[in-house]
Amino acid sequence: MKKALIVALGTVAALVMAGCVRVDFNIEVNKDGTGSLGGVYALSSEYFSEDDLAKGGKEVKHYTFDGKEYIGYDLSEEYDDYEEMCEKLKTKSESGSSLFSDVSIEKKSGFLSTKYIFDAETLPVNSESSELGSMDKLIDVNITLKLPGNVTEVEGGKVNDDGLIEFDYSSSASSKIHAESSVINTMAIVLIICIIAFVLIGIGVVVVIIIVKSKKKPAPVIANTVEDDIAALTNSTPAAPSDDEGTTGV
Repeated sequence: MKKALIVALGTVAALVMAGCVRVDFNIEVNKDGTGSLGGVYALSSEYFSEDDLAKGGKEVKHYTFDGKEYIGYDLSEEYDDYEEMCEKLKTKSESGSSLFSDVSIEKKSGFLSTKYIFDAETLPVNSESSELGSMDKLIDVNITLKLPGNVTEVEGGKVNDDGLIEFDYSSSASSKIHAESSVINTMAIVLIICIIAFVLIGIGVVVVIIIVKSKKKPAPVIANTVEDDIAALTNSTPAAPSDDEGTTGV
């Protein structure tokens, strides 16, 4: 009876405090092997004050989400490589909770394109008791991912018009998320075009040389026929008499 009452009170509290915590988690993967994490951690100003966040040593800001007022701070970190960022995503917070149990980021370089692959498994929010009912009503978690190039595949989410991947997150159950993108290697494309152009130019030069040489061939010599030789002799001029012939009989 007592446990049933606690559950009932917890359910009412969950409905009253619906959306009291908001976490926006933005993951960005860069082409050069680096990455960054950004976002917002905010608490409803209706149930929390700036003093509740002052111990963290971060600048407390005011936000408005879906018409509700929140207080919190920005999340922003830069990483030199994918491995470091993946380890950070799996690291537990001071409260002992983490959004991810496993994260991997892979870059596969090809001749014509480079592929980027993101895989992760999310964790439900850590709660020692379930008297507050569904954590989905208390905590609003939004996870987005930005990959280089064009997104080619997404599981456990959707791609917005701006190319940003928005994953579905459940505060009460684990889930697997996956995304892939591709970047065209423009240098390889340019190289292929240059090779094709060079081959075509070479073929054109060979064709021109062949045509020019064919035009320079001498006309064939036609041998004289017997009739041509007789005509030549008939039309020849008679030879003048010699001096000996002119003095004969004198």
